[in-house]
Amino acid sequence: MVTSVDMDGHDVIFVVLNCTPRWKETGKIYKYVKDNYSYKKLCSVNDNIPKAAINKKDNVKLSLKEDIVLPCENNKNYTTKYVIPKISLKKINKGDEFGKVQVYKEDKLLYSEPLIVNNNIKEKSSIIDKFFKGIKKN
Repeated sequence: MVTSVDMDGHDVIFVVLNCTPRWKETGKIYKYVKDNYSYKKLCSVNDNIPKAAINKKDNVKLSLKEDIVLPCENNKNYTTKYVIPKISLKKINKGDEFGKVQVYKEDKLLYSEPLIVNNNIKEKSSIIDKFFKGIKKN
């Protein structure tokens, strides 16, 4: 038997196989989930995420595509960590994925989501590049 219930605006699905008192068992499962779990917003699109240094001069703003809302076990500790690469790039585009946010349940990785770049960084020409472009034109 498959049952779907709404809990805090989210569908929760229970599956009971080869069980004669399936309605009774489904009720027990529902009560257990309701008593021991709840949905929590662990990260928001509007969170202040540290800027990422792309090169010596430029930083990019990072954000999430959407809020991170997960079913969490009551009375357990959940933490988030931003992982931002320390690499040098000449350019990066708005909408690119760069880094990630990780969700931990009592120090065990539970979930990971990429961070999204909010601004463009264009490749800048060096003095040497400009010099050689001038030679090619002549």
